[in-house]
Amino acid sequence: MTGDDPDAGDASSARDTAGADDDDGVDNDGGTAVRRDRFSGGPAREFLSSLAADAAIFEADLAVDRAHVVMLAEQGIVDDAVAGEILDALNDVAAAGHGALPDGEDVHEAIETAVIDRVGPDGGRIHTARSRNDEVATCIRYRLREDLLDAVEATVAAREALVGAAEAHAETVMPGYTHLQPAQPTTVGHYLLSYEGALARDTERLLDAYDRVNRSPLGGAAFAGTPFDVDRDRTAELLGFDGTVRNSTDAVSARDFLAESANALATLATTLSGVAEDLIVFSNKGVIELADAYASTSSIMPQKKNPDTLELTRGVAGTAIGEATGTLSLLKGLPRAYNRDLQRAHATRPRSRPPRARGSRQRRASRTCSRRTASRSGPLTRSSRARRPRSRTATTPRRPLQKSTRPHSPCWASPSSSACPARRSNASSTPRRASRAATRPAGRPPRRSPRNWRPRPRGSTRRWRRMREHLPQPDRMRRPPRSAVGPRPSAATPLPRGGEPILGS
Repeated sequence: MTGDDPDAGDASSARDTAGADDDDGVDNDGGTAVRRDRFSGGPAREFLSSLAADAAIFEADLAVDRAHVVMLAEQGIVDDAVAGEILDALNDVAAAGHGALPDGEDVHEAIETAVIDRVGPDGGRIHTARSRNDEVATCIRYRLREDLLDAVEATVAAREALVGAAEAHAETVMPGYTHLQPAQPTTVGHYLLSYEGALARDTERLLDAYDRVNRSPLGGAAFAGTPFDVDRDRTAELLGFDGTVRNSTDAVSARDFLAESANALATLATTLSGVAEDLIVFSNKGVIELADAYASTSSIMPQKKNPDTLELTRGVAGTAIGEATGTLSLLKGLPRAYNRDLQRAHATRPRSRPPRARGSRQRRASRTCSRRTASRSGPLTRSSRARRPRSRTATTPRRPLQKSTRPHSPCWASPSSSACPARRSNASSTPRRASRAATRPAGRPPRRSPRNWRPRPRGSTRRWRRMREHLPQPDRMRRPPRSAVGPRPSAATPLPRGGEPILGS
């Protein structure tokens, strides 16, 4: 999305005059339309590239390119025939889409390279009398004003819905709350109109921001203008801007319109978060009932109706506030004119999560329950190997991993209990203490099972036992009293499916 073009007017002139002779605009040995071969490689190219994030301004860049080429033709800077070929090439690029663009440092460079590939050296004239500094500022404003208008339309629609509901419930009495405590009676209409007033102010803030966004910086070039006789008012008219940013340095460096828009949207999101919170509280108190279309249920508790849509609305407010704060933090220390930091001011790169290493902590935590009840006697199994830390001794030989064949034991009894089927089926094997010692490599200290291990305080064993009686125990470790479950099941009496205790006697 950016990259400084020093002395854009001179650079564009050189590109125009040299393009037909030495093919200055075409890729040279893997270079691009801007960087050529010298700056086209290296490990930092991917880090510098904003091509993926620039998908948000792809259509805006095409519109800016078309307006600029038309202005160049009208001013006699570029021949009409060449301008027509460039416009046809831009139509082909638009039809192919952002995904078909060649590799480049940003969308501006990639589009210019694609035009040169279609037209030839004359395609480089698309960049005459222009820098990517004023180009990207124009693209951001072009796209942002559309987003602001979409937000205004959605806000106005929400206000109309609130007014309609307020008219229908003008006499409907509801409790009013302060400090989440019932305070005074009020009406549903009065309550809803309170949020309509807040949304009205949010609409005004968005429209105020739109007035300052809708100004064209195109023609400011790198920061000090261009020697070509360009018509900035004409490009502003073609792009639908209300006017231009007159100072060229201010045109390419200003991003205060981004901060203003981000704060207006964050305030709007905060208002909507308040609406969502109120509805969640009213639903919990039984004042309202959420429609099924805006709620969901639980996978394990189907009787529930969860206000997921409203909860996500609250979460969006946090994201909007973070974006507004991040924009101000980015702008606070920048010197005047263009800086590469501004590349991060218009969009967030898509997050890419690297693949997890095999045997990571979360992978070990997701082991199935059957591996937890695997046999601890005999050779070292896959399940027991995953639970034990690696030996710190480099000379410790590794045992081959063997897949556990022990049955799953979904019962309330612990694996060490004789009531557990997995334990009973191995009753004839080597005693547990001896088998664990036999399977443990030399030099590895014994380890307690992570299921029932608790930190042992200092003091006598009797004191620890008294303290342990008052510690909360997981449900899977508690054994129901004998009177509640009846006699202990024998080997011939299998436990019911799912591991539920046998009730009755």
